[in-house]
Amino acid sequence: MDSTLESSRNLQKRGQIEIIGLLFIIILFALGILFSLYFLLGEGSAESGQQVKDSILASSTLSTLRKTSTTCYDRTVEELIEDCARTQGSLTCPDGTNTCDKADEVMTTILNSLFLDTLQRNYSMTLLGTSYFTEPYGQESCPGELESKEEPIPVGVGFEVLIRLDLC
Repeated sequence: MDSTLESSRNLQKRGQIEIIGLLFIIILFALGILFSLYFLLGEGSAESGQQVKDSILASSTLSTLRKTSTTCYDRTVEELIEDCARTQGSLTCPDGTNTCDKADEVMTTILNSLFLDTLQRNYSMTLLGTSYFTEPYGQESCPGELESKEEPIPVGVGFEVLIRLDLC
């Protein structure tokens, strides 16, 4: 009886050793796959990381620009653009400029300060849907690869001004 009990224990030990061996092989296989993925995906990750940064920069710049307060009765740039699109700038600001000119002045100052002076980077921003803002801010267009973001400014029912920012 002792011999059958002993052979059964030996079989269990051998089975446990085989399971440990299989686990070891599976772990090595998984590490090999992870290692190969790291090198395959690692080359383009710096480029895709830059694209993510550019996308965040473009999006946050548009949002911040729209919500920036001005000296024209503490209205935001977005509100000045809305007034400009609706009334062609009939509201006169305390400094004597109309809302279109004030929005233009603030946007030019902020965009040039951020992109040209601080980041030393070219950009192009256009506003579509209003007759006042016909010329793009920054460059006429961006050659090569760029990151673009668009945000609509609702002006009325079925009427909006679309802001598009291209980072060169």
